[in-house]
Amino acid sequence: MPESKCILIIDIDSLISIHSVTTENSYFAVNSFSNLLTVGGDQTLEIISEDGKVNRTFPVPGKSSSSLRCIRKRSDDSLLFTNFYDLYCIRLIDGTNLFKYSSTIEARGIAEDKYGCLYIADKVQKNIHRIAPDGSFIGFVGQKEDVHEYPIALRFNSDYSKLYVGLSRSDKMLVFQCK
Repeated sequence: MPESKCILIIDIDSLISIHSVTTENSYFAVNSFSNLLTVGGDQTLEIISEDGKVNRTFPVPGKSSSSLRCIRKRSDDSLLFTNFYDLYCIRLIDGTNLFKYSSTIEARGIAEDKYGCLYIADKVQKNIHRIAPDGSFIGFVGQKEDVHEYPIALRFNSDYSKLYVGLSRSDKMLVFQCK
């Protein structure tokens, strides 16, 4: 909730707010791990505690006018994040840039499969990029006509057999069967 400098913790069963975290800054993206929150906003990437205090700030590469849109922690303790233009992967321990993927126009959602391959929703190009764990391009998910809306959110089910794609400006969701 960037306008209110607040993060709401929602109960997933009732969809009711169970806790509110007042923050020092405004954020657009949030991810949780180990009782901490990784948050991103306008040229901001921080780790904050559950009381909203900033524990660590990372330098954000890229264009100075970009806002972070999606954050995801990987199992190898690296951190993925998108701004409007690119996907970045940094080492969580020291902020070292591991790779940058720049073939998207408006990078949004991020998902990771059981093999460590990454999926990035490109809202403007209306496609989903599949890249190797090192950031190299593998291909697109489906055909161009399969993603005819504006993909913004990606999530695998628990056994990685399905990739769910949330669409902007639509009441539909795409589901891809995975091998």
